[in-house]
Amino acid sequence: MKHRRLYRHFPFSVVLYDHSCVICRQEMQRLKKFDKKERLHLVDISDAKFSDEFWGFSQKTLNQVLHVRCSDGQWFTGMDAVRHVYQQVGLGWLWLPSQVPGLVGMSNLLYRLFARYRYAISRLYLVIAGKPSHPECRDNICMSKLR
Repeated sequence: MKHRRLYRHFPFSVVLYDHSCVICRQEMQRLKKFDKKERLHLVDISDAKFSDEFWGFSQKTLNQVLHVRCSDGQWFTGMDAVRHVYQQVGLGWLWLPSQVPGLVGMSNLLYRLFARYRYAISRLYLVIAGKPSHPECRDNICMSKLR
């Protein structure tokens, strides 16, 4: 890590997520409702004020998969990060099937595919659900993605 501040222990897990992704944003909001013990601290990597330098990863790397820094300083990424945040709010049992031998590889692959195509999947979700798009998005172009 680049900054000394990262070595301190937090009383929570820091979730570096993409708020400009509709599905990601909704899922993080849902998880926070279950986070009665305040074990998660959400950080929007698409925010103009976000500094990737503090975290020691490039914006490109952070934008590829979910990154979670645990209270003890350990990092989880991708599907492992998903499992961790659900476990922190008491919903870890939902992802138990993804840890069954033989399904681990498949769940990791499906997560990577979702992460890669999350904007297109989010747009499709909005169309199917008949919901308005994110305020920063017009004509299937998200302004936050143009920064």
